[in-house]
Parts: sequence; C-alpha cells; structure tokens
Amino acid sequence: MLWWIPRYMLHFLRPGNKVMNTRTLAFIYIIGVALAAPAAINSFTADVKITGDPNIQGLLTGKMYYSAGSPSAQRTDYTIGPIEIIDFDNKLRYLGCGSSCDAATWNEKQLQFLPQSTDVATGGTIHMSGRYCSATSRKTNSTKLETVTSLWADASGPCKAVTSTGRTFTFTNVKSLDDTSIFKSYQGWNCPQQLCYKAMDVVVAIDTSGSITADNWKQERDFVREFANAFDFGPTGVEMGLVLFSYTAVAVTPKLLSDKTSFTNTVNYTQRWQSGDTCIGCGIQTSIQLLRSSGRNVDKVLLILTDGGNNWDYQVDFMQQVQYAKSQSDLTVFAIGVSGDDLDTDSLKLIATNPQENYIEVGDFSQLLSKLQQVISKTCVNFPSKPCGSGCKGFCSCGETCICPECNDAEDQCNAGTCKASTGGAGCYYKAVTCQNGNKCQSGTCNPSAGCSYANSTCTNGDACNDAFCQADVGCITQSTADQCFKGDVCTNYTCDAKLGCQYSNITSCDSSLCAGVMCAQYSACEINTCDPTTGKCVARPKECGVTDPCVVSTCNPESGKCEFTEAKCDDGNACTTDVCVSGKGCSSTPIDVASVCDDYSVCTQDTCDPKLGCQNIYQPCPTKSVCLQDTCDPVLGCTYPPVDCYQNPNISTKVGGCHVVSCNDTSGCFLQLLDGAVEDRCGVCYGNGTTCLSPGAIAGISVGAIAGIALGAAAAVGIVAAVSGKVGYDYFASGAASAATVNDNPMYVPPGTERANPLYG
Repeated sequence: MLWWIPRYMLHFLRPGNKVMNTRTLAFIYIIGVALAAPAAINSFTADVKITGDPNIQGLLTGKMYYSAGSPSAQRTDYTIGPIEIIDFDNKLRYLGCGSSCDAATWNEKQLQFLPQSTDVATGGTIHMSGRYCSATSRKTNSTKLETVTSLWADASGPCKAVTSTGRTFTFTNVKSLDDTSIFKSYQGWNCPQQLCYKAMDVVVAIDTSGSITADNWKQERDFVREFANAFDFGPTGVEMGLVLFSYTAVAVTPKLLSDKTSFTNTVNYTQRWQSGDTCIGCGIQTSIQLLRSSGRNVDKVLLILTDGGNNWDYQVDFMQQVQYAKSQSDLTVFAIGVSGDDLDTDSLKLIATNPQENYIEVGDFSQLLSKLQQVISKTCVNFPSKPCGSGCKGFCSCGETCICPECNDAEDQCNAGTCKASTGGAGCYYKAVTCQNGNKCQSGTCNPSAGCSYANSTCTNGDACNDAFCQADVGCITQSTADQCFKGDVCTNYTCDAKLGCQYSNITSCDSSLCAGVMCAQYSACEINTCDPTTGKCVARPKECGVTDPCVVSTCNPESGKCEFTEAKCDDGNACTTDVCVSGKGCSSTPIDVASVCDDYSVCTQDTCDPKLGCQNIYQPCPTKSVCLQDTCDPVLGCTYPPVDCYQNPNISTKVGGCHVVSCNDTSGCFLQLLDGAVEDRCGVCYGNGTTCLSPGAIAGISVGAIAGIALGAAAAVGIVAAVSGKVGYDYFASGAASAATVNDNPMYVPPGTERANPLYG
C-alpha cells in the first residue's frame, strides 16, 4: 500500500532517517486509509430473495435495480413474471405483466438498503458468496411505515436487510448500476391512469358560498370527478361521499357510495346550492357524520375545498369542530385553499391534520386539475402493497389478481410447499419433508441446508439361533437358523439354544441300520427328502425359511431353493384409516386425522372422510343477508358480502345515464334513483323533449293481464322501468291505464290524487 506515497516523501522512510517521527507516520496512515476507502455508492443491481413478508405466504426472487440518489427509484423483475417499478420521486408504482399494466399511487418511503451515517455497528459479520458483510442496526420511530432495522453490507453494497415488518432481503451478485434509464421502461407499457387501492372512506366537502361563480362551480365539480377517478371503489377499496357547505352544510350523498359511476353521476348532476356566508365548521361536522355512517373499520379522509375562511358560527362552532376532527385518530383532514382576497390560510392550516403535508394551495380554480396528482398522492396515505385484499396470501399482480409466489427455498429443504391460485388466496402451504428413498434398509434425516441424507439401518436379532439381515423392499428380516444344526445324522437329536447355539443328544431307540443303503431322491429344491430310521422310508419335509414375523411373507423359490421375502399387505377396505403392519404384531388400522389429511385449506368447506370415497370437502353456503348483497365465501376470510352489481341488469345499465344513480333496496333489489336536479321529460327520458312518449291509446292497449301479471320485487322494477321510467312517465302511465277494470290489482299502481311518485324512484 505504499505505491501511492509521493516521491518527495520517500526519503523519510529510508532506514535510519531520524526525521521520520510519529506525526509523519500518522499522516501517512490517514492518507492511506482515505485512498483505500471505497467511494460511497447510492445505486446497485443484485439478485434478490425476499422472505418473511407478512402479506405473502411464500417467497419471492428476482433481479433488483436500486437507486437512492437521483432518481430515487427501485425496479424488481420477479421470477414469477411481473416487473415492478416504483418511482419514489413522483410517488408512483408501475406493475408490468406482459401485455397488461397497472399504475398506482405510492406513498411508502423507499427502503434504505445502503449504509446510513446514523447506523450503529453491532459487531456481527456474515459470510456470503465470498463477501464478508458487517452488521449494523438502525433505529426507527415509525410504527406505520416499513423501515430497514438491520443491515449487513460491505463496500460493494448490501448483503442482507431486515425490515420493521419482518421482511428479509438477501442480495447476491451485487454490482454497480450505471444505467438509470431502466427505471423509465414503464413509459412503453401504456399504463392506465394511476389508481389508489387503499381501503378507506373519503368525503369531499365543497365550498358553495357567494364567492363561488358558475365557472368556479364547474371547475370544482371537474376536480372532484377526476379525483374520484383516481380511486378504486368497492368493498375492499374506497367509498366516497359529497358534502356542500355555505352558511350550513348538506350531504348530497345520504351515504358513502361504493360505486364509482354512481358517485361521478352525482357529482356531474348536482346543482349549485349557493349562499353568501361560509360555515366551514358546518362542512366538517356534516362530513364527519357522513364518514361515521359507513361503519367500516378503515381510515377516514376528509378533503375540504374552499376559497375563503370560516365567517359563520351561528349554528356550529368552528374551533370546536376543528378540535373534534383532530381528536379522531383514524381521520386525516386535507385542506385545499384557492388564492383570493378572502382566503384564510391560517384557518385552513389549522384544519389540516398536518399543516406541512395536508395543506395545498392553488392560484385559482382553473389550476385545481394541475394539483390533482399531488392531492391524490397525499390523500392515498400509507398505500398498502396488497390491493388484492387481506385474503391474498400470494403476490398481488396486474388486474388485482392474486398469483402464487415461490414456495420452496433453497435454504430450507426440509419443508415442501405447494400453491394453488384458487386455494387460500394463492399462498403456499407447507409440509415437512419425509426423507424416504424407497430403501427400507436406510433411515433418512433432513438438514435445512443440505436436505435429506441416509444412513444404513442396523438389524439385530439378539441370539445364536436367528440371523438378522435387511432387504431393501421389506426392511429387517429375522430368520431362524435352527435347521442349520442338522448334520444328516438321523439318530442324533439336535436343538438350538439362544445363548449356546446348536445342542446335540443321541436318540437311544433309533435303528440306523434300516436306512443303510437307502438313497432319497430330491424332487424339489424346496423340499428336504431324508430317510426315517424308524421305518427305513424316505420322508419329504418342506424347507423352512424360519421367519415368524407376521409382517414378512416368506416363500421358497422352487428353482433356486432360496427363501424369498415380501412385505405383508394390510388393507381393511376403509379409505379413512391408515393401514400398517407392525413388526411382531401384524396389521393395524388407525383412523386418519381428518382435520389435517383432508384439509383443503378453505374455511368454506366441511372436511370429512367417507369410508368408500375417502376425503370429501363439502361446500358450506353462506347465509343470505340481503338481496343487495352477494353471499360468497372466501377460502381465507370466510363469508363475505360484496354488494350486488346492479349494472349487470341490462334494463338498469342502459338507463343509468346522466339522470340516475343505481341503488338497491333490501326488499325489492336493484332500482334507479333520480338524481337531485336532474330533469326527465314526461316519458322518463333524461333531458328529453317528450317525442318518444307512448300515446294514451298505446298505454291503454297494454292488456290488463300483462299489467296485473307484472311480478312484485325486482321483476316489477324492471318491467315498469322498461316501459315508462321516471316520475312523469309513471304519472302518464297511471292516468292512461286507470280505465282498466283490474288495474288496481297492479302493485305498482298509485291512484290519482296521491303524491304519484314512482316507487322505483324513491
């Protein structure tokens, strides 16, 4: 390391030079260290493995491209297919899946996989792929945002990182990243407008006081509509409501709407409701009441848009409402101020939950749309990485499709995982590896890093009259060797003692002369033909294989004369038992553990076992709660009740237009509701001119049977809507058909002199 020292300093290092002192050596050491230390890096590329994700039952691998400088971005090409690019500078996340692409608002902070100046060395070191990486810890004060808490790194970059949620990132093949254009590849994916997938309740409160002109009102509605388009509506996404305020406040939507079309129609056709004074406290109060009406346990967001300040406290105390809003732990209030003579910036910052983050100011109403992305990013707080919902235990891919992660980790070869996309939300399910290689003469053990290993089994018999050996397809076999004590002397009695072995004694009444010269033919290799000394005749006896274990079937091969052994087969004919043969005891049948053996990983089925058919998974239907709710069962979450999609009814979807929103009644089901301020002509045509009306004669020509035969409930709704939708059209129908003798039998008929409101329209 001395090659870098300047030539003029070399004489100081010559042996015996008295000029060189401690200070000189210290100076040289400092320069050496400085030149030897690597330059700080802020980007890298590496192969990555992600484990321990609390949202994913499995693991992910891929190629990561990382930049913590300019740009601040991260790209991961996952082995399972999707490519994820997160643009932290613009708070956007893109997901590419071949021909499809998703774009979403992203508010999570970038995980810092590179050493920070505040890191504290812990003294630990890990060795990975020839690298020695030192351990550091990192403190975090956040309980919501995911941050890196432990990091192992060397001069080339990270080796391993653990986050506050338990996720572990392991990096290999780490290299410097030179081309940051890799983070812009999403520009060729034709991604749609980014969406916010966070499940939350949102209310937008709009100022309609006297300072709001007709053009301002249109610009406010345009902004709210485009704001709503950036959110994913539904039971696992956003539900949104609209409030107008001036000297008081009114909830335009009586409840939060989970259907985007219904909400945007409401925005489009809500008429301007104007008064001179501004009661922002009224807007806060009414908005919070609307938010609390949903009953969902999700984050609440209130967005207040105004060009003034609170100047009307007659009914509602402004400060009291502000303090109440700030006391709601699940509520975040955002304020958008439009510059002008009346704008009270201090009051709006006071309203905002966090004045630095949650207050946005624009120059005039025409600039509202230019701030749209900023407002979306700020309101879509703490965007989760699981837009597929809590039931997804896999990777949430394009189109909110939950796909299988990887299941088997090379570092844990003792657990085998399988994944079915339709089971348990696509997560991996594991079973311990049973180390069996088909050789019953070997026993297996499992090591997580090396997998299965095998050792030869030792077969013992414990005495001198038996021989123990192992056969791969049977296992240990104990064979009697007592027959080996017979030496051919028919007048000698032989026995076998377990400790002493073969024992002999003479047979006193034996006349061996009767067998003199007798030759006994051997007709079979599995028979022993000998002369009986008491009769002098040949007697054949079968060859004994000497196995008494009921789990071993022994036979003699007639050609070779050798004993052959097979395993006894046990089957009690019951598919719900495990049949095994216990050495020395015989067949045994044990009932299976139905809960584990027949488990299909779904809470929607009853797992049973049929003795003839085996495991049965019987679907258990969810109880019906309402005609407006679908009773479905999620394999992980159990019974869920998403709203019925009324737009699937063509008689409704073709009429929803600009005058109606779709609603659902627990009794009659889906129906169309006329928007406040919308106008229908007398035939029920939205903003029509009445030329499509049926004549009184045509209406009277509808048969009494057809009228009376219209069924109750949803069928009645569809029938009347198709013929004469709208209040005026219904009045026309009622008056034209009143002459029918039995028209009063029609449950939809309202006689003259009443309010004559079509029940389909509330």
